[in-house]
Amino acid sequence: MKKSAFVALGAMLVTGSALASNTGFKLNYPLAFSAGGSNQNWVSFPSFYFPNGNVSVSQQNAFDACADLNDFQTPPTKVNQLVKWVSTTSQPLVQFCTSGKSAYNLTAGEAYAAVPPGPGIVVNIVGSNNDAFAPNKGGTTTYPLSFLPTGSSNQNWVSVPYHTTADNAFDLCSQFQAQTGNKISQVVKWVTLTSQPLVQFCSSGKSAYNVTPGEGYSVVPSAAGLSIGFNVY
Repeated sequence: MKKSAFVALGAMLVTGSALASNTGFKLNYPLAFSAGGSNQNWVSFPSFYFPNGNVSVSQQNAFDACADLNDFQTPPTKVNQLVKWVSTTSQPLVQFCTSGKSAYNLTAGEAYAAVPPGPGIVVNIVGSNNDAFAPNKGGTTTYPLSFLPTGSSNQNWVSVPYHTTADNAFDLCSQFQAQTGNKISQVVKWVTLTSQPLVQFCSSGKSAYNVTPGEGYSVVPSAAGLSIGFNVY
C-alpha cells in the first residue's frame, strides 16, 4: 500500500521515465511565501544535479543553481536567495541570486533553502539519483553529519531523494537510526508559512509529519563521526 501510494504521487512529479533506480526526475516544486516571514523553503536536490548544463563538470555551485531555479532570467524572478546552513558554525551562508559570484559549491546530499520574492512561484528541478547513497540498493557512499558537543545546533540539512521509501518523519528516523546505532535525536521540518520548526523526536513512535518529495529536512545527530544514506524504491 505504501509503495502504491508513492508511485501514484511520483507519477505527478516525474516525467520522461518510470520510477526506478538512477532514473531522471523533473520536480515542479511550489515555494511557500508569507509576507514578513523568512520565506526559506528547504529544498532537496537530486544527487546528480547539473544546473549549468555541463554534465562533464562534477563541481556545480550556488550561482549555477540560482540561475537554473530562475530559468536563467535576469534579473531573477523566482528565487532571490539560495541559503546553505553551515552546521559547524550554526550560521547561514547566502547566495544572492543577483550576484554573479558564487558563495559556495553544491554538495551532493545537502539541502538548500530557496527564498522567493512573492507568492505563487514554482521552481523546476531536473536531475537523477545516485544509488551509491542508497544502502538498501547496496550503496556504500554516505553523507557525513556534523556534530559539536557545545556551541552548535547540530542541524544538518539534507536532500532526501524524491523516491525515498520513507512515507513520514518517523520512517526517516528509523532509517537513520538503523544506520547510526540509534544516534539520531531529531529530524526537523521547516514550516515556511510560520517560520517555525516542526520536530520529529526519534525517540517517539509517532510521526510528526509526512515526507514531501522535494522537501529538505534537518538531521540532528547525538554524537560525532556519523553519516547516513537514503533508502529508495
